[in-house]
Amino acid sequence: MTRTAASTRGAALLGRWRGAWSAVTQVGPPVLPADGLGAYIANDVVVYAGTTYRANQVPTAGVAPQNDTKWDVVAQCGANGSNGTSGVSFTYQGTWVSGTPYIIGQWVTYSGSLYYCNGNIASLTAPPNVDVGWNLGMAGGGGGVTPGQVPLAAIRASAYLFTQGAGSQGNSTAVGVNTQVASPIYVPSNTTADRICLQVVTAAASGLWRLGIYADAGTSYPGAVMLDAGTIDASTTGVKEITIGTPTTLPTGVYWVAAKCEGAYAAARGTSGPVWGVVPGSNTSSNDVAAAYICTQSSAGLASTWPAWGAGGTGIVAVGTRVGVRVTG
Repeated sequence: MTRTAASTRGAALLGRWRGAWSAVTQVGPPVLPADGLGAYIANDVVVYAGTTYRANQVPTAGVAPQNDTKWDVVAQCGANGSNGTSGVSFTYQGTWVSGTPYIIGQWVTYSGSLYYCNGNIASLTAPPNVDVGWNLGMAGGGGGVTPGQVPLAAIRASAYLFTQGAGSQGNSTAVGVNTQVASPIYVPSNTTADRICLQVVTAAASGLWRLGIYADAGTSYPGAVMLDAGTIDASTTGVKEITIGTPTTLPTGVYWVAAKCEGAYAAARGTSGPVWGVVPGSNTSSNDVAAAYICTQSSAGLASTWPAWGAGGTGIVAVGTRVGVRVTG
């Protein structure tokens, strides 16, 4: 399915910290949360009754995490022991405030970076960047730490990163020649990409796919091209891989893996929606889901900058191309 959308995009990141769970932030009008991040989606992280949960898909409206299988436990609230001590919690406390008696498991923001308390604070007035009681969770860049983002584990060397969708299907949505398809990936720690790949499911004579990576525009939407890796031969089936001549540096954050159909269309391995970061438009029913953004690019190579939404043949597709990026760890 290919459909042109005409709606406002919402920002979405893998592992967004949303604070205490609230029924009013579920799918549907008219009430939305004060943080401006919209209704809960897959990979949102909340705390409920002292336990931290992470959504494995779009949660059920109005159902608390402990009663909904669409939430997974990230950190279980500790029960009171025989000596009366409480279990460790995992909570974000906002901006660090001098004099506050923070406890182990609490997170704060200070000078654009994210810190978590290890329980060994030496001074209530010493900031997290100098006190041994704090560990750096994520260093802020030029724009600081993205609100709501929870740092994840380091990447294993030679691992492949793919878009996280609802599942994979045999064929990507059929697109025309000179159409680009982009899906989001999240890089949890600084790394470099040295290979990029795509599996051809159904071959086509003269079939070609051009692969690359786009930076995020800062709005969960593709921005400037970072890598145009060249083309893979789609006249035969199988996993086709390109070795990146100069490995591409990927700091922690959101990127968009892209594939452009050149020559005849050859079906590639697909990832079905809904995919975090891709907004399907005004209709959010299960039959109208989005897996990737598309745009047209008639010139040679990938577009230097992804066209603004609503221009350049932009739209969405229900099944994207499952482009993989190998990282060095």
